Amino acid sequence: MVNLKSRHICLFLMVLIIVYYAQGVIYPVGTFISRVSLLLLLFVSAIYFVVFLLSRVYAPSFVKAWTALLIVNSVYFLLEGDLAYVGAFQSILLNMLPFYAFYYFSQQGVLSRNHLIVFFVVLLPIVIIRFVTSSIEMQDLINKEEVVDNTVYLFLGLLPYVFLFRRTSFSIAAILVIWIFLVQSGKRAAFIAGAITMLVLFYFQFKSMSSQKRQLGKRLFWVVSLVCVIVWGFNRFLENEFLVHRLQLMLQGDTAGRDKLYKEVFTTWYESNSVVQYLFGRGFQTSEKVTSSGSHNDWLDILASFGLVGFLVYFILFTAGFMQLFEKGWVNYKKAGFVCLILIALLASLTSRWYWSSFAYSQMLLLPYLLASRNRVD
Repeated sequence: MVNLKSRHICLFLMVLIIVYYAQGVIYPVGTFISRVSLLLLLFVSAIYFVVFLLSRVYAPSFVKAWTALLIVNSVYFLLEGDLAYVGAFQSILLNMLPFYAFYYFSQQGVLSRNHLIVFFVVLLPIVIIRFVTSSIEMQDLINKEEVVDNTVYLFLGLLPYVFLFRRTSFSIAAILVIWIFLVQSGKRAAFIAGAITMLVLFYFQFKSMSSQKRQLGKRLFWVVSLVCVIVWGFNRFLENEFLVHRLQLMLQGDTAGRDKLYKEVFTTWYESNSVVQYLFGRGFQTSEKVTSSGSHNDWLDILASFGLVGFLVYFILFTAGFMQLFEKGWVNYKKAGFVCLILIALLASLTSRWYWSSFAYSQMLLLPYLLASRNRVD
């Protein structure tokens, strides 16, 4: 039987997340409301984190690596002692700390599929309004219609949620709605994330069908549906000449200046000529210290900041995530969602950032749910 107290705390935390991400839509950015909601969310989550550390309950390798990464970031931030990096550390805590509360709620059967579907339905229009508003403001600011708006990353955190719908038609509809804004953004990584989600959805849908003759009609239906969706999505893509041009540049080797940032950050670590710095890095947020904007690559950020030790922790985290897919007992829709989430995580880690991204609700909420309840249908 579900603990009512845990259920109330779970719903309270989910409301706090909605309230926090509603800033800029329902109320102004950076006000008392957003600060209080964030502090309450982190405070309650910290309690569950401490309980997790003190408990002797078995935890998968992924959760252990997640914990190690959080501890490494926390220790280095405290050693840094510079308030200039409070914003970055806040993003890390927002992405990583609530994981433990929702992991516990998922284990206890408190956090359900329906809760997450409602969360998605409520947050999607908020994200759409934030993106549209941000794009309009940016267009007015630079006096151009073709802009690359990073607010689109908020959609990346919503993409894995589409697998939770019981009707595949709802999942497809949700992807297509999000796809419109992914293409409009002109962001290449966002476009690729959307394409990954579509392919994962149709792969798992087709795989789940029986090979019996009575299923042939259903298979044919989904093949036709896949073709229609691909044609529609491709046409939307072709209509955006700006995105087409950017993808062509990417195929020609254009990295939007990232190659220079990569080289600068890596050189800072490699040419340190110090065994200590090779192993333990040069301190919290080193890439921002040497480039002012960061490397737009988690792996290099971690290597420069935490050295080979931190890099190994991050490598183990992703390795454990992919190994988790080979575990038996996965419910089909949860495995599909986890595949999508991990692939988008890898993409984000290589092109921008993941474990301290702007779409924290994927890491703090959906990720622990999928891990803790992978073999349970709800």
